Amino acid sequence: MKRWNCAGFEVLEIHAAHGYLLNEFLSPLSNRRTDDYGGSLANRMRLPLRVAEAVRSAVPSGLPLFVRISATDWTEGGWDEEQTAIVAGWAQDAGGGHGGSGFSRVPRVQSLFRSSWLQGWSGLPKAREKSEL
Repeated sequence: MKRWNCAGFEVLEIHAAHGYLLNEFLSPLSNRRTDDYGGSLANRMRLPLRVAEAVRSAVPSGLPLFVRISATDWTEGGWDEEQTAIVAGWAQDAGGGHGGSGFSRVPRVQSLFRSSWLQGWSGLPKAREKSEL
C-alpha cells in the first residue's frame, strides 16, 4: 500500500511553485536548458506534466490531485499570469485539479494581486518581538 494511503491522506498536492524543483523548470528565468525540457513553454512544462501524469496514474481517480504553481515571478521576462493560465489548463488536462475547478481560479487570484488594494502597500509587516506574540 502507498504511504499516502497508509497515512490517511484524502488529497495530494504536487508542489511546483516558489522556486522548488518543478518551478525551476517552469520559469524562463531559471530554466536555461537547451534540450527538450527548456526553451518554449511546452518544453518547460514537460517535466511537471509528466510528474502530474505519473502521480495521477498511481492514485485512485477519485482522489483529488492539486498542482501548486506560482502565479508570477514578478520580474520582466519571467513567469507571468498568461503562462500560469495556460499551464493551469494543461495541468488540469493531465489530471490535476478537483472537479474541474482546481485551476480555473488561478488567473482571478493573480488579478487580485494587481488590484487597487495593493497600491500603497509598503512591504512586509514589521516582525514582532516574541513578547508581543
